[in-house]
Amino acid sequence: IGGGDGDIVYDYYPEGMIQTSDLFRIRPDGSGKVQLTNTADLYEAQPNWSPDRQRIAYTAGTGASVLDAWKLHVLDVATGMRRPLTAGSLTSSSASISPDGARLLFLRNVEDLRERPYSRNELWEIDLGTFAARKLRDGWGTDTVAWAPDGRRILVRGGPSEFESLGHAVKPGVIPSEAEGDLYIWDPASGTAERTTWVEPRGSMPSICPRRLLRSPMTSPMNSSGIVTSTRIIGSRTTGLALATASLIAMDPAIL
Repeated sequence: IGGGDGDIVYDYYPEGMIQTSDLFRIRPDGSGKVQLTNTADLYEAQPNWSPDRQRIAYTAGTGASVLDAWKLHVLDVATGMRRPLTAGSLTSSSASISPDGARLLFLRNVEDLRERPYSRNELWEIDLGTFAARKLRDGWGTDTVAWAPDGRRILVRGGPSEFESLGHAVKPGVIPSEAEGDLYIWDPASGTAERTTWVEPRGSMPSICPRRLLRSPMTSPMNSSGIVTSTRIIGSRTTGLALATASLIAMDPAIL
């Protein structure tokens, strides 16, 4: 959801076009639907507003095969001009534009056969003025990133080993699983990270246990950590285990 009038940007499969998806914007009340892209050969997904609502970052791919790489693009809302930001054989995803609109975060998936899961997600930052890119860190279990409202720290969703042993603090008798995702706040300048959710399997039901309380009252539907999360169950036919994983939705500036 963008600022100002709060238009929502989303990806959608147009009628009769099951092999592609395009980007649309719409008002929260369902009116004012506008198609932003119209590509016959691409899936366009994961749209993300810039804070000034002038640009939308998103990913696009042909979907021709599982090996087809998804690329990062940015759309100028006023002109409709699209610019690719990444190229090559590696998939890019999870774009997040900084609060000042100057930088963009994204993940790049790289094959790494040294250990399971035999791939890693590199966290990169692009300067949207110069388009210079730099790698911030390697993540083995990172699958979602977003700027914190202060534009300095980064919210990271990853497994228990994402920041060394920070995610290994679990209840007695529970073994940390890399399939379970927790949320962390990471400071690139200092290299320090803080774990903000505790996801542990309890039979077939997930549990998120926030670690700290808000400094000010909340009126939005967030949990007591000030971070909106959801959980999903991953079932295993082989082991019969049900694993819980946290997903990042939003973060309240009041916790900073």
